Amino acid sequence: MAEISDARALISSGKYREAGRLIDRLLGAQETHELWYLRGVVSLKMRNYDDAIEDFDRALSMRKNALYLRMKGVAKLELFELQDAISDFSDALKLEPDDLLSNFYAAVCYMFLDDPRSAGYLKKAFSIDRKKTKELLKDFYVMFFREDPLISKALKSDLERRIDRIKTN
Repeated sequence: MAEISDARALISSGKYREAGRLIDRLLGAQETHELWYLRGVVSLKMRNYDDAIEDFDRALSMRKNALYLRMKGVAKLELFELQDAISDFSDALKLEPDDLLSNFYAAVCYMFLDDPRSAGYLKKAFSIDRKKTKELLKDFYVMFFREDPLISKALKSDLERRIDRIKTN
């Protein structure tokens, strides 16, 4: 279906409202798991987290898929519904144990909960792809710590050095 590829292209180019309108029109004609997944992506990108969760649930009701579960978990992580997010990442990992992102996001959730299980998931992510996991850690640091005024400059520098020292080969 060419229109699905059009919706994907709109999402890739950051035209979320336009993509949402196209997907809604397509859903009016025929509901498919892929369209509900794409609708969830649009909702997530637009920070409509509750809608995203509902959209991913609809996709999952039609087809159980690790990607759909992971994305639903990401929406819950954004809401800091950490236990629920962990459940979704765990379900995704039951389907695809070597999914780098589900392992990484599970590690992040457990880290926020100060749970030592975080280390196991992070180690698994590194075993899958060291370079990508290092990039994810850098992005995570930038998003949550770099601009935080409650964290000392010394600690920020130490975190940056530790991430930079991670060998990727």
